[in-house]
Amino acid sequence: MDFLLKFNFDASQAPRSTSALALQGLGFKGRMRNLIAGGAAFAIAATGTVVVPNMIDTVPAAVAQDAATDAANNTPADMPGSSEATAIRADGVWGQKQGYQGEVFKQYGGGLDARNGDDVLMPGVKVFLQWINGQGVVSPVYYTVSDSEGKFVFDLSKPVKDANGGEYGFDLAGDSKFQLRTWAENPDPARLMQVKTGDMMAGRFHGRLSRKNESWDFTAGINRVVNSMVVFEEKPNVDGWLAKPEAQRTEAGKNTGKYGTVRGNVWWENREAGGTLANQYYKDTEFNDRAATDTKVVGSYVNDEVARQFDAWKDANAGFTPDEFASAQKQIVADYEAENGAGSAIAESVVATVASNGDYYIPFNGLYGVSRDKQNSGASISHTISDEEYGTVVPDSDVDHGSLMKWNGTVGQKHRHINSDYLYVYPVIEGDRDVWMNSFQNNMFQSPELATAVNALESYNISNVKFAVFTANPMHDITNYDLSSRIAGPGDTAVNTTTGLNPFNDYVIQWYADGVAIGGASKTVKANESGTLESVPFTVPEDLAKATVYSSQVFAADASGKATGTVLLADSFLADPAYIDYPTVTGTAGLKALTSTPKFDNPNTDKTETIPQGAKFAFSDPAAAEKLGVTIDPDTGVITWPKDKQVKGETQVAVTATWTIPGTDTVVNRTVNADFNLKPTTDSVDPKYADD
Repeated sequence: MDFLLKFNFDASQAPRSTSALALQGLGFKGRMRNLIAGGAAFAIAATGTVVVPNMIDTVPAAVAQDAATDAANNTPADMPGSSEATAIRADGVWGQKQGYQGEVFKQYGGGLDARNGDDVLMPGVKVFLQWINGQGVVSPVYYTVSDSEGKFVFDLSKPVKDANGGEYGFDLAGDSKFQLRTWAENPDPARLMQVKTGDMMAGRFHGRLSRKNESWDFTAGINRVVNSMVVFEEKPNVDGWLAKPEAQRTEAGKNTGKYGTVRGNVWWENREAGGTLANQYYKDTEFNDRAATDTKVVGSYVNDEVARQFDAWKDANAGFTPDEFASAQKQIVADYEAENGAGSAIAESVVATVASNGDYYIPFNGLYGVSRDKQNSGASISHTISDEEYGTVVPDSDVDHGSLMKWNGTVGQKHRHINSDYLYVYPVIEGDRDVWMNSFQNNMFQSPELATAVNALESYNISNVKFAVFTANPMHDITNYDLSSRIAGPGDTAVNTTTGLNPFNDYVIQWYADGVAIGGASKTVKANESGTLESVPFTVPEDLAKATVYSSQVFAADASGKATGTVLLADSFLADPAYIDYPTVTGTAGLKALTSTPKFDNPNTDKTETIPQGAKFAFSDPAAAEKLGVTIDPDTGVITWPKDKQVKGETQVAVTATWTIPGTDTVVNRTVNADFNLKPTTDSVDPKYADD
C-alpha cells in the first residue's frame, strides 16, 4: 500500500548520508542531483511532495545506482582529463621513477636555457601534462602544482586504462614514438605571459629527438624526464608608461641606414626544430612559423635628464633588484611628467610595421651630443653641439642613419646618440596571446644587450631584437568519446575541437587507427582569427572487427597543404564492435514483475550481432543492487525486478559485462546502464468525499 510523504527540502540543512540524500532525491533525478565529476558525493535541493511505495529501504539503492552510473558515464563536459578544468591531479616526489619534474620561474634576463641570477621562482603555479604513445593512445590531461621553491613533479606511474582493460604506461624506454607536452596556468593573466611551457614547444607535443632542454632518461624501469622549465615574463608595457602617448609617437620611415636604429623580426611561433639551441626561439618556416605581418612594434628611450636620474638612483641603491629599479623608474617618469607634461620623460617613441617577411625597422632621430654625459668631443675648436642643442631631438632635416661617425663621437661630426641602456621595444599584440620578449622581459627601460643573441654594435647599430608570439595552452579534444567512459561502436561519428593555434595558419587533422594513418581520413584546415580549427569528424567503420584506438592528430601544413613535422596536438577514443544496450523499461510500479533484456544487435550496422562469446554479466555495485531488489542472470544479462521491490520514477542500474576476445588473452569489461521509468500506482491528490 502506498502512503504520502511530504518533504520541505532546505539545501543548507541537507543530510550528508547516502541514504538520506537518496530518499530526498527520489523522483527528481534530472533537476535535484548535481553529480560531482570524479567523486562520489552529490547534493540535492528542492521543495515538493513525493509519493513512494511502502518500501523505503529500497529507495537509497536506486539513487546510489544512479550516482554510480552517472560517474561512469559522464557527459562530454565532465570527462575527467579532457581539459584543464577536469585535469587529473598527479603529484609526484622529486627524483622519482616514471616522473616528470622541473621548475617554474619569472625571468628577468638572459636566455631561456637556464634560470639566471635575478630570476624568481614561482610557487603555487598549476602545471599540466599530456602524452601520446606510438599506438595513438593519448593520456588524460594531468596537473600538479609548484611547491614553495617553485619545483613541480608529476607522478606518471599509474597506467591509462581503457574500457576493455587495456593498459598504457608512461614509457620512454620502449616506445621511440612516445611524445609529451606541458604547459601551465597563468597565475596573473593581467600582467604575465607564459614564454616557455617546459620545453621550447609552446605547449605542443615533442619527443626524444625534438626536445631542447628536457633530459629524458630512457633507462628501462626509470622513464624519467628532468630539467623542465616553465617560464613567465611580464606583458609588454602593461601599465602604459614605457612609451609616449599614441598622439606623440612617430611612424618609422623606410630603411635609410643602420646607425641609430633597432631592427628585428616578429613571428607566430608554431614549434622548434630539434637540435637548435634552447636559449631562444628561432623562426623556422619548415615548422610553419609565420611572419606576424602588419603587427606594430613600438620603440622608446628616455631623455638625457631622466636617464641621469636613473643613473643617480642606481648609484644610491647598491644591490637593487630588477623590480626595485623598475618601480623607481616608474616613479621618476611620473614625477618628471607631472612637472613637464605627459610623454616628456621619453625622448622618442617610434612605431614600425612588421613586413611580410617578419622584419621591422625602427629609426631614431637621436639626441644631439656624444652622450648624456658628454656634449662634444675633441678640442673646443672642433665642437659642433651648442648648449641649446644638447639633449634635444635631432630634427628631421638633419637625420642621418648612414653615417657611422655622426653616431660614434668622431671629432668634428654633428654628434648624436640614443640612451640605448634605457630602451624599451615591444610588439603590440591583441588578444590572449603570449610573447617571448627576449630583450625586454620586464616592464622597465633597459639595455637590449641583457638578452640572448642581440647584436648591439657601434653607433647604436642594434639588430636581432626578435619576438615570438604564440598561445601557450592550445587544446585538441574529441568531445563525445574517450578511451574508457564513453566508447564508440560501428557507425558512430566522433567530432573534435581545436583551440589556441596560430591565426590563419594551415593545419592538417589526420585520423589514425592503432597508430596507423587512415587513408582518406585527413583534412587541411585554416585556423580562424582566434586560432580555432573546424571539426574534422570521423565515422567508425560499420565492419569494425576488433576493438580499436582511434586518434585525431593535428599537424602543421606545408605549402602544398600536406602534414609536416611531428604531431602538435592529439586526442583518442576507443571503438568496439561489441554492442550491448538495455532498452528503457516503462510501466507502473508494483503491478507485476519487470524484466530488462539486453540487446546485442547494433542498429547502425547491416549485419546481425549476437551476445559476445563467453560474456558474463554482473551488477557494478552488487550491494546496491541487492538493496534495490533486482537480480541478474549472469549468462544472459536479463535483469528481474520483483513487483514488491519496485519504486516509481527513473531508476538506473549499472551492469558490467565481461568477456575475453576470442583467440587472445584480452579481457573486456563493458559497463552499461539499465533504465526503468515507472509510474506510481497512487497519485498525490486531495481525497474528495460526497456529501451525505
